[in-house]
Amino acid sequence: MDPGDTLVSLYGDTGIICGYRVEGFQQFLMGELEYYDEAEDAYYSTTQVWTQDEIDALFADFSVDCNWSQDEAYNYLEQRLEDIVSTAKSRTNELYVFSMDDEMTFGFLNLLEGNAISDDVKADLEDMDVSISAIGGMEELYEVMRGESDQSELADTYFDNLMSVYFSPTMIIDAIDEMINYLEGDWEYEMGDAYYVQVWIVDRNNADQYEGFTGH
Repeated sequence: MDPGDTLVSLYGDTGIICGYRVEGFQQFLMGELEYYDEAEDAYYSTTQVWTQDEIDALFADFSVDCNWSQDEAYNYLEQRLEDIVSTAKSRTNELYVFSMDDEMTFGFLNLLEGNAISDDVKADLEDMDVSISAIGGMEELYEVMRGESDQSELADTYFDNLMSVYFSPTMIIDAIDEMINYLEGDWEYEMGDAYYVQVWIVDRNNADQYEGFTGH
């Protein structure tokens, strides 16, 4: 991603979780954070340090709170996709979709699967480089990545890069255990402290190594 590219931000809501995700993304672009890949035992940093003005411009045009709903992501993209594609085409022909949930990524896939978008817009979308993220670990999205879903060909046609962030369901147990430790005096916590559990990036290259959650 370079300054001048087009970004669509599909937020879950206006809460602290999405706020942290945006903050981390922006700090990475500004060179303030590195990403550590445990599987490769390697650190990654941005290839170009962005200015605050460049980041503000990146987030200025297309964003929506979807209430963690694929239907609301679908509705927003149905209304704005022609403008989004036209904007990306007039700039660098690169489109990035910062989707904060697997459900909202499915909203985009479902839109492309139907007839609500013109063939011209779909053709332009196919011709540009499109990268889309997700978060959540839905098995149905891993099936798309593995080529096992009815929507796999659709994703391969329109998404040059498709990834999701997987997190273990045991994180709920971990959070409860930490609270018990805190109440029992076995964990020192100060207001504002952050505690993170490990997550994994899943894409077409490693989706066969993960089993996600079902329920889509």
